[in-house]
Amino acid sequence: MLELAPCHLFPWQRTAGSHEFFRLNEKRRKEELQSVLLQASERAGKAGIHTAFWSNEWLFRRSNAIISALEELKKSGVQVDIVAYVRRPDAWLRSAYLQWGLKHKTYLGPLRTFKEWRKEDATRATFYKNLQPWLDAFPDQVTVRNLDAVGDVVADFIKLYSLPIVSRDI
Repeated sequence: MLELAPCHLFPWQRTAGSHEFFRLNEKRRKEELQSVLLQASERAGKAGIHTAFWSNEWLFRRSNAIISALEELKKSGVQVDIVAYVRRPDAWLRSAYLQWGLKHKTYLGPLRTFKEWRKEDATRATFYKNLQPWLDAFPDQVTVRNLDAVGDVVADFIKLYSLPIVSRDI
């Protein structure tokens, strides 16, 4: 939730602040997010930082507030690249069922079998509809990676962008 951004402007900028962010109306979400991204980008540039990463899995399905803020960032001259790591649908469904169908049980009533849980929403593992807004907004800046095929996402991301590996003692 941009809790590590160089500027803290809003209460939702904290770990697990997404509920506060999404309680805002769409106009205010866009304005606040745009303010944080623009100020953070400006401060980073002044500090000599040329690259920043924003990684959060809730971005994928909640593109409406995010895309417009990123478009404004791009208009201000910042290069915006989108990397989406997408799991194989069968692997995602199994994981989702274990998490939301069993462990955190996000429905009322008795436990459902996988088949019953899957019937509730037949589009659960349809990723293209969630990718489409990103592809439409940033047609030449979206890279889709198969999460299951790359194994280590961090190593894959470092390799994808030819980033130097910096080690430091903590």
